[in-house]
Amino acid sequence: MRPVSHGESFSIYLIINEMLDKGHPFGVHGIDIQIHSMSNPKDHPDKISCFILCDASDEAEKLGELLTKITSVKIVGKSTDPPKAIHTIARLKPEMVFLEVVMSQMTGFEVMAQIRENALNPCFAFVTDRDEYTIRAIKANVFDYLLRPLDIEELKTTIARYQKMRPLYKQLCYGRQPDFQLLTSREKEILRCLVEGQSSQEIAEKLCISKNTVDTHRRKILEKTGLKSTSDLIRHYISRQV
Repeated sequence: MRPVSHGESFSIYLIINEMLDKGHPFGVHGIDIQIHSMSNPKDHPDKISCFILCDASDEAEKLGELLTKITSVKIVGKSTDPPKAIHTIARLKPEMVFLEVVMSQMTGFEVMAQIRENALNPCFAFVTDRDEYTIRAIKANVFDYLLRPLDIEELKTTIARYQKMRPLYKQLCYGRQPDFQLLTSREKEILRCLVEGQSSQEIAEKLCISKNTVDTHRRKILEKTGLKSTSDLIRHYISRQV
């Protein structure tokens, strides 16, 4: 794997298969830990609510100072305590979470997993000076992997990418999640074919059924999942598989 140099970042889009090329050392133990609950995201409905979790308070402050320069962003909280941050994030429900990959109490991967276990899925962006976790970050569906030293333009690019995908992310983050367990085995089979890019006619030929039958199954799949289109269906399905 080519090392990712400082000043570069790669962004993993949540659903689409596109990666754009553009670990922080273990933190000091015994630092003063506190949660800064600054405001509720609902107080600023048009701004992108962000939460910062770093191992060291000075790193959290540096990142906060940069993000506050972006007018579309509102920082709703900062923390150096991962366990407490998990509960605070669940309460504040920020759209984006900027977090350290390696921390003294927990890793960023562990924090992200626990938040997702609570049926929350904000947009996660890793901030670090270690590049060895890039592939794992891709597999974990991390939106961005930012290497220190950070600069404002790099953060603006990350925010701009998120802004383009914001409606989808907000739906995935705290909206109603489709229950694919409601589908029959045949419907799941057809869904997998759709994810692979097959048309109704191709699915019909593969499964030895009529195209009309496939289209009927497709309508039922949308009804059961509460989704509006096949593209939304595919996005949600892929996000569950990553």
